[in-house]
Amino acid sequence: MDGEVYYHQNLFINLMFIAFVLMWLGVCFALANILNDKILTVLRNLSSRVTAVYVFQYLLIIYISVLVFGEETPLNAGLTLGLFAVYMIVSCLGAGCYQKIALNIRQKRYAVSAVNRVH
Repeated sequence: MDGEVYYHQNLFINLMFIAFVLMWLGVCFALANILNDKILTVLRNLSSRVTAVYVFQYLLIIYISVLVFGEETPLNAGLTLGLFAVYMIVSCLGAGCYQKIALNIRQKRYAVSAVNRVH
């Protein structure tokens, strides 16, 4: 096509985006000072497991959409919010279990390699 139109950001949009990011960082900093240490610990653990959480979420989306809903179905707000809550809890728990199993495997490999080096 001649003269194809696509999205461009101008200087004003970029400045607005920078202002939003700085404001968001300020809100996060303020919340970090206000929130309980237990909540911050949960958020830190979740952020360290972000890749594993994404994998579990992807698997859950596939299985829920294919096995439960089948073809396209209209969304119900209550059902969607309920499934989202369950989905997030299962994702976080699954990622935590995966990381514990992976850590145990790594520790066993390290112990075996350390024993082999000694002999």
